[in-house]
Amino acid sequence: MTRVDGHARVVRRRSTPGVITGDTQVIV
Repeated sequence: MTRVDGHARVVRRRSTPGVITGDTQVIV
């Protein structure tokens, strides 16, 4: 879960939560 958590932070700023950005899926 650490991997997704770390990436989720960066993706959250670029796109809205719950969207696949870059190469990581954010599930908030």
